[in-house]
Amino acid sequence: MAGFKVTQKIDDNMKTRLQIEGAMDEHSDYGSIEAEFTDEVVFDFGDVSHINSTGIKHWVQWVEKITADRPHLRFVFINCPKAIVDQMNMVEGFLPSNSKVQSFKVPYYCETCDKDTVCTFVAGREYSVENGQLQLTIPDQKCGRDDCEMEPDVVEQKYFRFLKPR
Repeated sequence: MAGFKVTQKIDDNMKTRLQIEGAMDEHSDYGSIEAEFTDEVVFDFGDVSHINSTGIKHWVQWVEKITADRPHLRFVFINCPKAIVDQMNMVEGFLPSNSKVQSFKVPYYCETCDKDTVCTFVAGREYSVENGQLQLTIPDQKCGRDDCEMEPDVVEQKYFRFLKPR
């Protein structure tokens, strides 16, 4: 199991960027993250290996604490793996109301070839919200053979639910 690690920096756009790595579990220490943030905080979940119920609880409590002290904070989530997307869909408070998901991962599978891969969906490219309605484009994904095509390996009505306007 990979240990929990957070790297914090201010990026070129003067936004706080937090790179979260490893397991979000009972060993996750969000209190170690500095209290001073810019108005927009970017969370990069690309290197999260997994999350368990204790990690979820710690995350939600930490988000509630920092947003209570700083209601102006905006959150941007990028590179969210399936484990994080699942929590966004299931756990109230995991995805704060003052946040947006800029990119997330979607598993694809080819039944013919028994191959799988992960595709990145990006706001403004595969999805957007227009006039309060979710616009979602599921891109084709080739598996490497001309005679077959990969499909999203998720239940679309459930997996993409977190994108719907709240």
